Amino acid sequence: AEETLTSRMEEAANAEEESEAAQPAIIGDQQSKLYYPPDCPGVNDVNTANRMVFKNIDEARKAGYKPAKCE
Repeated sequence: AEETLTSRMEEAANAEEESEAAQPAIIGDQQSKLYYPPDCPGVNDVNTANRMVFKNIDEARKAGYKPAKCE
């Protein structure tokens, strides 16, 4: 029973990692404190030295970043 529990926990952890990897990263600009969704054209203008990568929007917001205006 303990082996089954351990293997199920490992499977759940692996599935969680895979789902996080499937989500595109959110790019934050450390200078302006704005974050850009991956489909925002402005993300290409963020200097690589100022880039901060977040797993999701909530993580970016908790770090004090605001959404960029994407057009």
